[in-house]
This record gives sequence, structure tokens and C-alpha cells, in this order.
Amino acid sequence: REVVPEEELQQANGLLAIARYAAFPLGGAIGGSIVVLVGTGAALLVDAGTYATSAVLLSRIRVQSIARAGAGFLQELREGWSAFVEQTWVWVLVLYVSLYFLLTYAPFFVLGPYVAKHSMDGARSWTPVIIGEGIGALLGGLAGLRWRPRQPMVTTGLLLMVTAAQNLILAFHPTTLLLTITATGAGFAFALGSVVWDTTLQRRVAPEKLARVASYGWMGSMVFLPAGYALAGPIAMAIGLKTYLLIAAAWIVVSTLFVIRLRAVREVGLDDGTDAVPAPAQ
Repeated sequence: REVVPEEELQQANGLLAIARYAAFPLGGAIGGSIVVLVGTGAALLVDAGTYATSAVLLSRIRVQSIARAGAGFLQELREGWSAFVEQTWVWVLVLYVSLYFLLTYAPFFVLGPYVAKHSMDGARSWTPVIIGEGIGALLGGLAGLRWRPRQPMVTTGLLLMVTAAQNLILAFHPTTLLLTITATGAGFAFALGSVVWDTTLQRRVAPEKLARVASYGWMGSMVFLPAGYALAGPIAMAIGLKTYLLIAAAWIVVSTLFVIRLRAVREVGLDDGTDAVPAPAQ
């Protein structure tokens, strides 16, 4: 809220999502081209230059910060934790997302390349799946520019639940085309849900607490992801790849249906007492 007016938060988050998801394929393509054309050393210099350019651009942003000096690092941590847990919907959804990354997200991206290599069209068939995921994410960012749901946290949960389809399809060793279509839908749902979550958090949490709440939220969401990557292979070997992917799909469906029925989640709205309306055009 220090950079853009409150009524433009969702458009700003949508634009950030578009830039973020566009950077992955474009960055990989541009970086690879630079390495091929002028060499690794020059590519690293260009990479360093992008950081310098970012620093210059950020320095041109003029904001009046609401941050104030605190009473010390440990005190700031305690105050941040208190702010994080004071609204039930925040910590409940962060816990829900952290388990999603552990049990549903990680298995798909660890086991997917294995299935593609051995049961689809070879290792190369994973490339269109990832491209589809990225295209879907870009479309989700575009949709986030305008769509403002009436119950944003219920919507976020339902969007995450859509991603169960790619685990379910992958479990049955599908064609490349079918899995690519499913991954595109999953990318769309994940990106749009992220825009809705970010905007809701920025609107519902007091500005002086937002940075700390968002930090705890990010840390809490990602805390189990490395374990998910590490454990996906051993678990698949122990219980079977198909069984594991089916459990992964079932988990996000069951947990979502439970979470969205919680009163604290259902009552969260972008604007108190208002219906869903399109965000103002830029």
C-alpha cells in the first residue's frame, strides 16, 4: 500500500504475477542464447547487470515508509508472530498451503519427469508440460488483473484444488497432450489463486503489520517444500508411484473441502459487505 493506491492493489499483484511467470521461460531462452553466442563469462556479466539495473529502477521509487524502528530483533519476531496468529484465517491457510506443497505440489514435479521418460514420449515430453504450466500461469496473472471474487479465500482454496487434476492424470501415465492441457489449467489456477491471496492479505492486514505477517506466511508456506522434494522418490518406491500420486490428488481435494467450510475462512472478503466486482480498469 506504500507503492500503489489500495484500489489498484489487485492490478499491481496481477502485473507482478505476469512479470514473474514470464521471466522463467524468457530468462531461460535469453540466458541460453547469450551463453551460446558470447560465452558463459559474458552471460554472467549480463546477469550482474540486470541486478544493477533493478537497483537503479528501485531507487527511483519514492514512498513514505510506515516502518518504524523496533525494540530489537527478538522483540520484532515476537510481535510479528502475534500479528500472524491474531487472524485465524491467515495461519490456517498458511498451514494448508504448506501441506499442499509437501503432499501435492512436490510429488508432481519430482515424479513427473520420471513418468514422462519411462511411460510417455520420453524425457522430451516433459518440456511441453512445463511450457503449458507457464502459459497457464501467465493467463492466471492476466485474469487476476480484473477478477475480484466475493469470497477470496474460498476461491483460493478451490483454485488450488483444481491442481489435483494434474496429479490424478499423471498417475495413469497419460499422453503428453493430455498432461500438458491439465498442467496449463493447474498453472492458471495456481497463479490466479496467488494473486487473490496476496491482494486479500494486503487489504485485510494492518499496514504496519503486513511485512511481518507476509514474511511468516511465506516462510510457513515453503517450510515443507524441500522435504517434499526429498521424500517424493523414496515414498513412491515404498508405496508405488501411482498410489502416491492418487494420495497427493486426494489430499488437496479433502483438505480444501475441510478448510473452505471453516467460518473464519468463508467470512474473509476483499471489501467488507461488498459483492464481487471487477477491479477498476487502469
